[in-house]
Amino acid sequence: MSAKKTNKRTIIIGGGIAGVSAAEAVHALQPDSDITLISEEHDLPYFRMSLTRYLAGEVEREKLTLHDQQWYLQNHITILLNTHVEMIDAEGKQISLADGQKLPYDKLILASGAHPNVPPFPGRELKGVQTLRTLEDADLIMDVARHHSTVVCIGGGLLGLEVAGAVARQGAHVTVLEGLDWLLPRQLDAQASEILREKIKSLGIKVIVPAMTKAMHGDGKVESVELADGQVLPADLVLISTGVSANLELAKSAGLDVNRGVLVNEHMVTSNPNILAAGDLTEFQGRSYGLWVPAKKPGHHRWSKRSWQRNQLPGRPAFHQAESPGSGCVQYRSVLAKC
Repeated sequence: MSAKKTNKRTIIIGGGIAGVSAAEAVHALQPDSDITLISEEHDLPYFRMSLTRYLAGEVEREKLTLHDQQWYLQNHITILLNTHVEMIDAEGKQISLADGQKLPYDKLILASGAHPNVPPFPGRELKGVQTLRTLEDADLIMDVARHHSTVVCIGGGLLGLEVAGAVARQGAHVTVLEGLDWLLPRQLDAQASEILREKIKSLGIKVIVPAMTKAMHGDGKVESVELADGQVLPADLVLISTGVSANLELAKSAGLDVNRGVLVNEHMVTSNPNILAAGDLTEFQGRSYGLWVPAKKPGHHRWSKRSWQRNQLPGRPAFHQAESPGSGCVQYRSVLAKC
C-alpha cells in the first residue's frame, strides 16, 4: 500500500518583494504546495520602494500594498504577520518562532532583507533619530515633519535625497549632510552634482558638503546635531540614510556560508540544498545587486517544476541590495518635484 502523498511545505522568511515574488512563483509551479510567508511587520507586504512617495504625500497608504488579504487566501498562501523567526534548524528542517512554535519545511526560502546602517554617533539612541526602512518608520517621520519641524538628513545618496525632498514637501525645514565632497558621489561627478545641489537648494533644502557628523545632542530627545567643524544644527528630527547591511543572523543559525551576504549559486541555492535565498541578503560571486527589478524576478523567471525540484532556478541571480525606499534607478522625483 503506497504512503499517502503530502503536499510539499515551503516556508518563505521575509515579506518584501523578493519574498512575495517567491511565493507567487512557488504557487505557479506547484499550486498544491503548502506555502507559508512570514513577515516581522504588522502590515501586509507593500511596495517598499514607494515609501518616499508616501512620505511626500504622493501615494496613499492603501495603495502601497502588494496584494490584499483575499489574494493570499485565494492562492492558498498562509501569511504570518508580526512574527519573528528565532532560528533555523537546518538538519531537522524546521524553524523556531519567538512564540515557541516550530514549523517544519521541505524547502526554505530566505528573503529576510537588510537593515539600515547607523554609524556609531554619540546620541544615536535619542528619540527622534530615525531611519526609513518600513511603513511604520514612514508614519513616525511624517508625524513629526508635518509640524514644520527642523530636520537634519545625514547621507547625500539616493535615499537620503529622496527622504529630504519628501519631508520638505510636508513642510519641514531640511538640511542635508554629506560626508564626501559632493552629493551622489557614486552616480555623479563633481560638476553634475553641483547642478543637482543648486536645484535642491532652490527647493529650500540646505546642503552642507563635506559635513562630518560628530554627535547628536538632547535630553532624551534629539535637539541638535554637532559637526566635526564645530557647527551645531538645531534638529527636531534626524534621518540617517547611510546604507544597509544584510540580515545574516538566521543564515548563520542554519550554518549557511555567508560573507557580506548569504552566498548563493546561479540558481539562488545556498550551501544547504534545501535552503534558497533571494533579495537584499544574498551575495553571488562577491557582489550584491541593489535593484528592485531583479528582486522581483524570482517570481517571473520561467521556472519549471523539474528545475524547482532540482533546486535549479534558471536565469540570473535575483538580488536587490536594496529594496530600500528609492533604490534602483536614479530617481529624483521627490527631490526635484517642483523643478
